[in-house]
Amino acid sequence: MADHLARALSGDGTVRGLAAVTTDLVEEARERHGTLPTATAALGRGLTAALLLGGLLKTGERLSIEVSGDGPLGVLLAEATDGGVRGFVSRPKTDLPPRALVTVPRACGGPDRRG
Repeated sequence: MADHLARALSGDGTVRGLAAVTTDLVEEARERHGTLPTATAALGRGLTAALLLGGLLKTGERLSIEVSGDGPLGVLLAEATDGGVRGFVSRPKTDLPPRALVTVPRACGGPDRRG
């Protein structure tokens, strides 16, 4: 399935929703930046978040997301406009051993909240 962004609006206009499939976007970012799995997952999440928030922007507006922690990933930056998204991680060769749902937060410097 190709990447896409779907938007929904309730009949009375009070509720908006967005959903995205970003597999191709994340794969292209992985290839361009040469990221290892943990860095790819973090960058993909940042790009997808920026894309979803960017789906609410008006023409000419722009937003950026920066995650700067004390983890091995360094800085993650994602930027969206009303028509595109881009981003990078400062240490693309970051890869941590897989651990259910905590690998990316640990790479960014967050606490390990395993039970």
